[in-house]
Amino acid sequence: MTRQAADARLAASAEAAVDKTIEAINAGLDLILGWADRAEVCVPAVSAWSVGLQLEHALLVSEGIASILEGRAPATDTGINMIGRIVLVTSLVPRGKGQAPDAFRPEAPRIDSHPQRIAALRERLAAVDADLPALRADPRRFAHPAFGGLTRSQWLKLMRLQQDHHAAIVRDILAKQ
Repeated sequence: MTRQAADARLAASAEAAVDKTIEAINAGLDLILGWADRAEVCVPAVSAWSVGLQLEHALLVSEGIASILEGRAPATDTGINMIGRIVLVTSLVPRGKGQAPDAFRPEAPRIDSHPQRIAALRERLAAVDADLPALRADPRRFAHPAFGGLTRSQWLKLMRLQQDHHAAIVRDILAKQ
């Protein structure tokens, strides 16, 4: 498969997923709220981070991605790289392979702030949802530290993948406590 064909397949995949993605992201936000009472649970065999740190990280990243979805980040000329293509096409985020940038590494969970932050994030996502044709049509790319430049549609998909990734880790922590 040529690079152009792979990029076209990736773009088509991202567009098809956009419609159901915001609904799934909202469901992921419900999970964050629902697991708040388990924030202190930590099983080092699964993750060095507690449930609370997993939830805080997922929320920090979702808030950051929301800024990109709103178009409030600097665009890049760099395209998506092979790792980004693989992650977005397969919808698989391998565990323990990447390091979160410092801005997204929580020192402590701020569980008490989650309801307000999630309400604000839902409002931001509703505004994005109301203008999905513009999001889909936007050719700009925004830099990801490991995946290269992603379109806003690709960032939206990544937001869901990231939430799913951390939800799976939390489920494993809770199952093995």
